[in-house]
Parts: sequence; C-alpha cells; structure tokens
Amino acid sequence: MNRWPPPCKGGALPAELIPHATLHYTDADRAPSTNPHAAGAAFIGERLAILSMVPTMKDFYQMFIHMVQLGGESGQSLIVLRDVDATLFLPIYIGQFEATSILMELEGIHPARPLTHDLIRNIFHSLNVSVARVIVTDLIDRTFYAVIHAIKDTRPVEIDSRPSDAIAIAVRLGVPIFATREVLEKAALSADSTDEKELEEFRRFLDNINPEDFKE
Repeated sequence: MNRWPPPCKGGALPAELIPHATLHYTDADRAPSTNPHAAGAAFIGERLAILSMVPTMKDFYQMFIHMVQLGGESGQSLIVLRDVDATLFLPIYIGQFEATSILMELEGIHPARPLTHDLIRNIFHSLNVSVARVIVTDLIDRTFYAVIHAIKDTRPVEIDSRPSDAIAIAVRLGVPIFATREVLEKAALSADSTDEKELEEFRRFLDNINPEDFKE
C-alpha cells in the first residue's frame, strides 16, 4: 500500500521541501556585484521567479536515484528512482548513452572533452541560466515526460525534456529530482509491505521488467 505525505495546500511547498526551493549556484553562475542594492534586487527577483513556479508543483515528491542498470544487447538500460523513505520505486527504461552519462557523473568520471549533457550544463552556465529542479511530470501511453525548471534573468523557464536527459543534467548541477503524484500512482512500485510474498514479487519484478512496460 502506497504511503503519501500530505498534499501541498494552495500550491505551497511542504516544509520539508522548502530548502530545495532554491537555485543551484556555482562560482561561474553569477559574478559579484559592486552594487549591493542591485545584487539584493536580483536575488529577490530570482526567488520570486521560483515562487511563481510553485502553484504548478502541487502533489510532487522528491526522488533519488536508486539504481542505474546498463542494458545488454537490447540497448535498453534501466534507471530506478525511489522516494525519500525508499518505499516507492519508479522504474524507467532509458537509452544506453543516457544511462552511461548518468553513471559517469555519479562515479566522478569526467572525459577530456564534454559529452552532450556536459555541454548542456556548460551552455546553461555560459548563458547565466540557473536550474532549480527537474520533474518527471507524466506517463502517457507508457512513455514518461519530464520538464526542467530553469531561471533566466529572473524569468522562469520550463523546458520540455525526456526524463533521462533531465536526470543527467540534474546530477551534473546538483539539483533535486521530483515526480508528480500522478506519475507515481500510475507507475511506482511499492516496497512498503510486511507481506514476504509481495516483497519477493517486487524483487522479481525489478529483475524481470519488460522494456515495453516503462519507457521514455
């Protein structure tokens, strides 16, 4: 049985997620300003841009990468996201290139020349675009959809994306990954069970997922 935290009321973020409602910055994201008032105005503007996204994010839940499994001859790889309590698992089949890209970043392997997702990160930095979060938003006809929430000049920008690309960018920028409640209700597997038979079936499912069941 799935356990759901209380839904966000009136579009507000739940208290436990407030620390994540911030932009991710590196030293290259923003140069220091000689005018502290201008810097303060820009800071406030960025926060207001983030808050303008909040009403669209009701009923969303932070997810973490549980496992990434490279595919064999089929070329289909698997990423499994989990919730904070490790009671809900969201399996998504992705391409082998994207899975390799995610694993390389997680394992701290950095090629001499930038790969596609490294290039996207560098473009964001060069254009002074900050990414706030990525969200797996929908599952339609067994295909997952995602968006990247970014900020450019205090203006919120929502970028359509495949989940694999969004996650590969998220791990490079250190920003949180979320999934909507609707997606979790449609596709998440629950490990919150005291029934040993159900738990064993769940483990077998992870070992024998059909790529056609969960794709992007």
